[in-house]
Amino acid sequence: MIKRHIANDTNFFDKLFARADELVEDPLQRYLLFLKLLAEEMGELPSTNPGCIIASICYAHQSYISRVSELNKMGLESWREMFSDRLQEIADIYPPDVNIDLAKLANALTVIIEGALILTRVYKDKNILPEQILLHRNHVKHIFTK
Repeated sequence: MIKRHIANDTNFFDKLFARADELVEDPLQRYLLFLKLLAEEMGELPSTNPGCIIASICYAHQSYISRVSELNKMGLESWREMFSDRLQEIADIYPPDVNIDLAKLANALTVIIEGALILTRVYKDKNILPEQILLHRNHVKHIFTK
């Protein structure tokens, strides 16, 4: 089940990146478009979104066998790599004026998605997730533009 979830999420991100790549040549603009598309998709989730299996496994990690936790970790690492690769491509063309660890910036998107899923459920407000992604988009834009 966890392998299928990770594969589905990776495929979802890949499709959004492919669409952005198809529409825009500049890597910064592609990433910003990806974040915009992601926010739109997340805005379409039902208000009773069940949350994320990745987060659920993290919360109850002692209840799962180590192989499940390891798969969970591998899935999150693949997201970090996917996002980091895109951010590195941007940094190669638009070196940021601030010293920033791109892997940590990539982790921020995962943190935003997972944390916003929690807030969405707590506040019963499906707008929180796309709003947080768009805030991250503004942050990325400011890091790489002067």
